[in-house]
This record gives sequence, C-alpha cells and structure tokens, in this order.
Amino acid sequence: MAVALDATMLAGNSADGFNQQIAGATAISSTGITVGASASLLVVVMAWNANVGSPAATWNGVSMTLGPNVNSSVIEVAIFTLVSPASGAKTLAGSWTTSADCYMSAASFSGTDLVTGVKVSDNITATNTTTITVTSTTDGATVACFGVDGGAPTVNFTKIYSEAPLGPGGGASFTLGGTSNAHTFTGAGGTVQALAGVHILVGAATAGNIMWVKA
Repeated sequence: MAVALDATMLAGNSADGFNQQIAGATAISSTGITVGASASLLVVVMAWNANVGSPAATWNGVSMTLGPNVNSSVIEVAIFTLVSPASGAKTLAGSWTTSADCYMSAASFSGTDLVTGVKVSDNITATNTTTITVTSTTDGATVACFGVDGGAPTVNFTKIYSEAPLGPGGGASFTLGGTSNAHTFTGAGGTVQALAGVHILVGAATAGNIMWVKA
C-alpha cells in the first residue's frame, strides 16, 4: 500500500484553474477541487503578501488542521490538512485577520493515515531560500508551498499551482515516495521567500479476510 494522488484543484478562478485567488481581502472560497470518494486526506496550501495572522481553513464547513505556517517580512505561507474529507466539489474556504492578496489551492490523496494524515514531527518551514527539503518515506508523499515578493516560480516536482498576477508570487508541488524530497521553486526573482512542507503518511495495512473451509 502507498499514498496516491486523488485530485488537484482544476476549476479555481485563476487563468489555468489551478488555484483560487483574491486581492486585498480577509477571506477566500472555492469549489474548484472535486475530492474523490476514495480520498483519505485533503491538503490545502495558501500564500499571502502580508503577515496575515490567524489563518484558518474549512472544507464543507469542517475545520482543517493548521500545519506548518511561517512569515518572512511581507510573505506568509501555510499548509492545512483534513483527514477523511467529504467527497465532491464542496466549498473550500480560508480566512485570516489582516487584508492581503491570497492564492489558495489543494490536492487530495488516497491510501493515507486516518489519524493525523501527516507526520507532524516532519512539518517544516523555511525563509529566504528557494528550496525546502521534506522528509518522506518510499510509501508516503510530500507537499510543499512557496511564496515570494516576485514572479511565478517553476517547480521541480509535480505542480499543484504557480501564479503571480497579484502581490506575491506563489506556487506548490507534491511528489510521491522518496526519503528526503527537496522541493525547489526557481525563476521567480524577488528577495523575500517563505516555504512550508508536510510529509503525508501511508495508512496502516489492513489484513484480508480469511475464509475457512471445513474438511
């Protein structure tokens, strides 16, 4: 058993649909990701061009867990998770306290741990760099997000989104497996960066049913 991708955001309000974005606000919402029936974990990434304070997120009205969250001068990023999310194109909503431009995107995964979804001790943040190395396992996965006072970054793993029409440039990526995954975001310029990453845990194996046959 191993973690697998279920879905990413494809119907946000960005030009390519890969993220939801809003300028000068304290809340954002989207129905741009359709979570599959087999999904066991939803991961949401956000990036702002301000130190926003008290970031929060909900899926279908259910509060998500705030994971790694960091700000670096005028850039802030955060990752949220929810175990056993409701399936379908439900409402993903975010809120914070200080008005800012925001990018929000998401990816759902199957085969994950059903208690925390991620290994909390492997949560990681970084500032003023373009690479963040996230511990993983060969049956797990990692997600990382990036914000910068510059343009849209390129990514070295599978892109969740990459954008820069608003105040910050932002991006996120995921990769399956590995043991130490260096998520790198380049080509965005700027001098102030903030990054966060999570290690998605594989779920416990379940024993198959045994059928006894009478001799």
